[in-house]
Amino acid sequence: MWHIFNNDNCEEGEIQSLADALIKHYQDIYAPGQVICIDESLIPFQGRLVIKQYIPEKSHKYGVKIFKLCCGKGYTWNLQIYAGKQRDKGASVPTNLVMNLSKDLLDAGRTIVTYNYYTSVELANRLLDRGTHLVGTLRSNRKGNPREVTGRKLNRAKYMAKKMKGVFVW
Repeated sequence: MWHIFNNDNCEEGEIQSLADALIKHYQDIYAPGQVICIDESLIPFQGRLVIKQYIPEKSHKYGVKIFKLCCGKGYTWNLQIYAGKQRDKGASVPTNLVMNLSKDLLDAGRTIVTYNYYTSVELANRLLDRGTHLVGTLRSNRKGNPREVTGRKLNRAKYMAKKMKGVFVW
């Protein structure tokens, strides 16, 4: 357990400065390989905190949610602390998360693996523009999906694919 700051004179952003220092050390120590992964974790926390989350599916239901870029055998290379909903008119929140976490690793022919919260045709196109590939499960109701693929009823062990601007969707 760490208690780093004096509560009487703690300023906003001090936790972020600690996180930035940790991230810099993570990135100095390890060079990621060709395949990287984006995921989230919940750091267990029981006290009072504005950014505390409740996620009933997790073994520790209360804590601080972080988005992570991992490589190798689960090594955290970059992270972002969840501090509330973020809006951006240019792209969806999951797309912005992936692009922000991986910005220093793009344009090198890497492959990013994501699960269905992050995966979208929009993200695949943005990553392809930056010389990076995307592998992930695509939600059928995600905005921008081709109707020919998501509207088809398929038998077990069958698939349907479509190529759109260099992106395969199946």
